[in-house]
Amino acid sequence: MKTQGTDSTPRRSSEGFTLTEVMMVTFIFGLIMTASMGIYTTASREWKDTDITLNTSHDANMIMERIVYGYGVNMGLRSIEKLSVGQSSSSAGWALRYENPGAGTNYLQYSKALRQISYNNTSMGSTWAVIGNNVTSSAITNTGDGLSVALTVERKEGKFSSQSSLTTFALFRN
Repeated sequence: MKTQGTDSTPRRSSEGFTLTEVMMVTFIFGLIMTASMGIYTTASREWKDTDITLNTSHDANMIMERIVYGYGVNMGLRSIEKLSVGQSSSSAGWALRYENPGAGTNYLQYSKALRQISYNNTSMGSTWAVIGNNVTSSAITNTGDGLSVALTVERKEGKFSSQSSLTTFALFRN
């Protein structure tokens, strides 16, 4: 006759997980989440840095485009003649006066204190239009056959900052 004895090996239930299995899964999940957050944080910082760099470059290009190609009724530096240019510079910035045929007298001004470049046309009265902000430095030089323009735009947003510098030369028409 066969007798039934007790089995000395513990029997595992087919339902549920043991505490050890749950702890291992939780630990692995924690490692994956930690790595994911590190990647996300790094990618977020890189994205913000790239964003401010692109915006700074865009601002510098727009300012230079408005100086060279014009703004409003201004035809820009590309249309000026040698005899119509007057320029002054100081530690506070620079000012440029020039005439466009049929468009009146135009003025460009860089204010170091305000960090901006402004434009005015005699037809605008005393109203100055700001064509660019965040300009940390700018220079304009009359070389005899044209004007050399240099500017640097800087942006700061929190701990992120970017700087973009441009230089161009506008040849006189005559």
